[in-house]
Amino acid sequence: MFAAEAVVTPAELVITGRSNLADGSLIDYVVWFTDSSGELTGPDLTGEMTARNGRFQAAIPSRTSEAGVFHARITFESGGDQPAIVTAKYGENGEHLSGEHVIADEDGRRIELNLTLEIQPNGSPGGSLPAPDRSSLAT
Repeated sequence: MFAAEAVVTPAELVITGRSNLADGSLIDYVVWFTDSSGELTGPDLTGEMTARNGRFQAAIPSRTSEAGVFHARITFESGGDQPAIVTAKYGENGEHLSGEHVIADEDGRRIELNLTLEIQPNGSPGGSLPAPDRSSLAT
């Protein structure tokens, strides 16, 4: 199981999620904002969350005064900087990850979830718009 949602407050975008990943698993995120015309504004914001007791969370400074859309890509890859116990469980290239929406390519397997959150002209959230075809499962 791997699911997440994003909510916006006046000061930050908060990503919260649930997973069955091993405690200590490192989950990456990239967040970007497009204005109401669809143009990218500002730099991508990147960071890392740690799975603990089936949950993960990040709070990212937001800019809710303008209309547009927050986009977030949340990924789990089992190699690289993961703790040794995580890599041992899921494989160096994610070969032990499985589920309907695990993505496999020439670099191996990973879990990827994309979220969007529309911001209204007054800076208030218009609702979370998760991309359901990107939710993933890990075993």
